[in-house]
Amino acid sequence: MAVKIIKFLSGQEIICKMIDEGSPSTGALTIIESPLTLQPVRSAENSISIGLAPFTWAGRDKQIRLNPNHITTIMNAEESLESQYLAGLAGIALPGGPNPPSGGRGVLVG
Repeated sequence: MAVKIIKFLSGQEIICKMIDEGSPSTGALTIIESPLTLQPVRSAENSISIGLAPFTWAGRDKQIRLNPNHITTIMNAEESLESQYLAGLAGIALPGGPNPPSGGRGVLVG
């Protein structure tokens, strides 16, 4: 299962596990798991990091179906971001990275 970055027409970006990319031409839905929203976060030193926040606060479905007509881009995640994302989902702290909270919610990537 590949870790991908999805950018929506709205400009919102998420990182997720890709199950099926879907197809706008056939109407097949894009299916993902464990999405987290990418958010820029300014540190006290005025540098920018990427924060990961829940894609939805109330959903509980393991797999999420997206309309591919609302997606502008699907790309591979940068290796360091992918590592932090997967570690956060597993609740593992990586050397040099943040201590991920339970369930991978609210992770700050360096």
